[in-house]
Amino acid sequence: HMEYIGLILNIQTLMISPSLPMTFIYGSRSNIDGQSGKAIQEMRPNSHTEIIGAGHYVFADQSDDFNQAVLKICNNVKHNGKDE
Repeated sequence: HMEYIGLILNIQTLMISPSLPMTFIYGSRSNIDGQSGKAIQEMRPNSHTEIIGAGHYVFADQSDDFNQAVLKICNNVKHNGKDE
């Protein structure tokens, strides 16, 4: 089952323009294999993987850490796009 999810994620990712950066946020204690994010990061060098000490539901388990990660990602996008 988990291999299927990883395969679908990789196929969907390949359908999106490689120039579009992606960010994945994982919980380090999640039962979902975090290797998908690393594989996608290798295929898409502009992508980023953020790992937070939480279970699968990072936004619920570590809401402050999750919110800080999302704000950091948004700030990076804003500054890289020179939208100040």
